[in-house]
Amino acid sequence: MPAIQTAYFEEVTFPETSVIRFERGLPGFEHETEFVSISREDCEPLIFLQSVKTPKLCFVTMPVQPLCPDYRVDMQSDELEALGLAEGQPPSIGSELACLAIISVTEDGPPTANLMAPLVIHVSTSRAVQVIQSNPAYELRHPVGGVACS
Repeated sequence: MPAIQTAYFEEVTFPETSVIRFERGLPGFEHETEFVSISREDCEPLIFLQSVKTPKLCFVTMPVQPLCPDYRVDMQSDELEALGLAEGQPPSIGSELACLAIISVTEDGPPTANLMAPLVIHVSTSRAVQVIQSNPAYELRHPVGGVACS
């Protein structure tokens, strides 16, 4: 089983089949294409996306549903293609797709979630893409309450 050294979780082993692949990278991190998901019981519902290549790169995320129960992700044809989904096939968050919001923490404010640009992962193939939402109801800094690690 492969292992990576991380800055925050020491050494992490994982099955190769669990690697989440962003074939186009992420905005600002175009060369970072492979991540592993790390969940800790004491930090639920947070999910850490650790770069396979860069030990210090780890995104703190959480599912969008607890933040916005009626959240809908609108995807363009190229985004559907990147996930291996057919155009016209409405994606289903929860069973088919995981939809994660990146969490930001600042020194002078509470944590916030980026609902404007969620990370969408096709659960069965582990292919992923960051989707820029056009819905003005979704905020870049949506308040997050009651989430902390012990």
